[in-house]
Amino acid sequence: MIRALTFALMLAAAPAFANQPAVRALPMDIMGMAGEAPVPETPVTGTLRLGAISGGGFQKIVDLEGSADNPVLAVRALPDMEIALVSDGHDLIPLNRGIRTTTHPYWDYIVEPGKTWMTDEGETVLSLPFALIEKNANCIHNGVLMAWTGKDGAPARARVQIASETCLYFKFNLWAEADAAWQPEVLNGDAAIARWHAERATALPVQPASALAGIDLAQPDIILPGDMTAYGAVVDGVHYTSGCNTRFGAYPYCDVMPVPSYSFAKTFVGGLGLMRLEAFVPDARERLVVDLVPECSAYEGVTLGHLLDMATGHYRSEKAEADEAAADYLPFFLAASASEKTAFACGHFPRRAAPGTRFSYHTSDTWLLGVAMQALWRQYTGEPDADFYADLMVPLWRKLGLSALAETTRRLDGIPFTGYGLVLHTGDIAKLAHLMAAGDKRLAPALSKGAGLPAGDKSLRYSSGFWQWDAGSAFGCGQQVWLPFLSGYGGLSAVLLPDGGAYYYISDSGVHRFAGPVKALATKAEICGGTKNE
Repeated sequence: MIRALTFALMLAAAPAFANQPAVRALPMDIMGMAGEAPVPETPVTGTLRLGAISGGGFQKIVDLEGSADNPVLAVRALPDMEIALVSDGHDLIPLNRGIRTTTHPYWDYIVEPGKTWMTDEGETVLSLPFALIEKNANCIHNGVLMAWTGKDGAPARARVQIASETCLYFKFNLWAEADAAWQPEVLNGDAAIARWHAERATALPVQPASALAGIDLAQPDIILPGDMTAYGAVVDGVHYTSGCNTRFGAYPYCDVMPVPSYSFAKTFVGGLGLMRLEAFVPDARERLVVDLVPECSAYEGVTLGHLLDMATGHYRSEKAEADEAAADYLPFFLAASASEKTAFACGHFPRRAAPGTRFSYHTSDTWLLGVAMQALWRQYTGEPDADFYADLMVPLWRKLGLSALAETTRRLDGIPFTGYGLVLHTGDIAKLAHLMAAGDKRLAPALSKGAGLPAGDKSLRYSSGFWQWDAGSAFGCGQQVWLPFLSGYGGLSAVLLPDGGAYYYISDSGVHRFAGPVKALATKAEICGGTKNE
């Protein structure tokens, strides 16, 4: 009741609210539209520009790299944002979805569909979910921006607020006013509106996670609630999903909150990308890296399939994941150009085993896979600017009904990161996991036909961009049963279950565990009747 009254008072006093100093953070849910509100008398069409912020506050929660106090990085300042918008009823739709690059030294940004409504004074409210995304990386900080325009279209000041993220090493709260300029102009938004309608129409049916009686998908005993961005499961084709909590309350746009993929991209872009390429170049998996990436002359005998399997035979440590955790690996992630990334990937690790015989986890292998796939696709098409992500992955995402957010990914000099950098909605993750688990013919060829190479633990293997977990012992099957799963930096997991079931969570907890929810979601008969390792 108090929260509803607060929202009602905010609407009634919107002009004053818009221009008051941002002396305190607001409950996040009142920055979205709640309850009934009038649709703007004139449909919104124009460009919103946001510049410098003032007033407000900034609170460090976690800052392992000292980014907040580095004046060169300017993390407390927003990038300049220019957002072309059209409305469809209450829906407020950006014409440009996905990652927007900027000249800011640290931040790029994403803006997703929000809401618009009118106040009693005749002002139009623009409320949009937005996210700051770290340059050259995948950390995402989620917020809401609000702006008010008068009857004549004149802008009032805007408000921005950030109070959640998926980022292991940098967490903060920010609330402030922002300079805003609104330029009313007639924009052709038909395609963006149609894309938004299609997105919603093809989403899986949604129910709250609490509707799965007796099943706790949140794993609060091992993942702190403050470290959990979102979680969910697919059961009988229904997506059971959590809300999105922030440090200032419930996030009002949970269904379109951008979440990072991190190494989920090794499956979604690397694995599915090579599958798509094989439809045009049947022997793509067997093509040699040295023929496609001249810088990798030391990778004799290594194929694209070996890169996807992380089985190049090039490594330093005998421990499966030690190379990537070493301090001397950091230059790969910090590289500011594609040529630097490729040079590191080709030259950092010596040859120590025959290709295809030993697993060693390197994101740089999946980067090389993307470089090689780009080169092979350009050879096949004869087009020097052909792009495997735009030409092969985006059409697939549209056929599967994924969000427009999935149509962009992190790049360097035009090369998709391939091993990380993809940004999705939780609905995208749920749908992809569900379709792969159900054996959808458009995705099934990407799934490993076997368990793959041992991956650092007797219960883990890796093949074709998929991890595999031996669930046989957990379920008492009396045999090995390998369940495919995806894993992402900082605490992301997605598990494929029998008959199209799936479980996932997105967190920055540093935890990668899921046996409890899997045992709650699947029966022993379902698991033990699964694929037996021959």
